[in-house]
Amino acid sequence: IGMLIKLELETHKATNHPIFQNKSDETIINEIIQFFSSKAPMLAEYFSICISENLQIEALPQIIERIAPQIQKLPNFLFNIYLNVDWKHELPCFKGIAIELSKLFSHDPFLYPVVSQSSSKNILSETNLNFWAQH
Repeated sequence: IGMLIKLELETHKATNHPIFQNKSDETIINEIIQFFSSKAPMLAEYFSICISENLQIEALPQIIERIAPQIQKLPNFLFNIYLNVDWKHELPCFKGIAIELSKLFSHDPFLYPVVSQSSSKNILSETNLNFWAQH
């Protein structure tokens, strides 16, 4: 988890979130690591997000058969779980985690350009956008 947090830290520091004020990167990373360490049993039990004792992500839920999470979104997913989920209230907590999981598994149509048959340039065709909107 530590390496994933480091990857995303600079992006989130630009948001000026209060947790970043007057703290070193190392302090922020350690706080987030401790957070996930404390939440690991609950994340495993309710969401099948399995984090090992040495803080490695061992498993993610299978939400829809044959649909894999977008691994490139994993660092952002972890930050959003930490920053955006209301951990003090049960229903908002579950809803927040479910929303973040949906983002992790969602496919961004703009990541999959289609090569036009009439041109060698990558373009986003209307057919491609319609396909991703429906799926």
